Amino acid sequence: VIDQVWPAGDPLPLPAPADSAATPAPLVLAPLPAQPVARSSSNPTHLALYDTCPRKFFLSRLASIRYPEASTAAINTGTLVHKLLAGISTDEPVPPEVEQLVATATNSPLAAELASALWVEREFDFVFAIDDLVIDGTIDLCFESPSGIITIIDYKTGFPRPRAYDLQMALYREALSRLYPGKPIRSELFYLKSNQRIPVDAPLDRALLHRFQSATDFSTQPGPHCQHCPHLGRACPIS
Repeated sequence: VIDQVWPAGDPLPLPAPADSAATPAPLVLAPLPAQPVARSSSNPTHLALYDTCPRKFFLSRLASIRYPEASTAAINTGTLVHKLLAGISTDEPVPPEVEQLVATATNSPLAAELASALWVEREFDFVFAIDDLVIDGTIDLCFESPSGIITIIDYKTGFPRPRAYDLQMALYREALSRLYPGKPIRSELFYLKSNQRIPVDAPLDRALLHRFQSATDFSTQPGPHCQHCPHLGRACPIS
């Protein structure tokens, strides 16, 4: 039922302003308690970065801080070397430095090992879970020798850094152990600049994986790696 009709064009009457004294005070909510952090996935590169320096991991991966003037030459060289060693064709010009690094691998005793291997995988993608942390990554090269030993090779275009890749290689071995249970598995870093193959056999640090999942404190961990950190003297307090 329509009680009243207003002529077209006439403004509708507005209700009288409410009495300010009767207006209820705004509701103030208490802040929610801190919620637990539970990272559910990662990869060996990020985990190794967290292991080296939690603050660098936070600044580079979580905060995604980038510096325009930072050189990408080393990254580009590494990417191109890995492509060529994996047999991936490219239209990019290949600098002499890259050709030399690739030749170091192809002319090394590794070539003979691959020729006699039972199987060879390059750029081998994997995904598996440790407890409730899903880990995915890519292994540069792995193969099984006639003796039944599986070897993992990770190419490096920089200079040797002790312990820097312990966690990464342990995760690679763990990944392959899920596919080949009972098989002996070894891992090596192949530093192409110095033509060195360095075995890495440090055990998997499962406690670190648990810390990573729930980490909220990303403190600086000073060390020799600081010399080449892009955050040094910027977002990092170390100077």
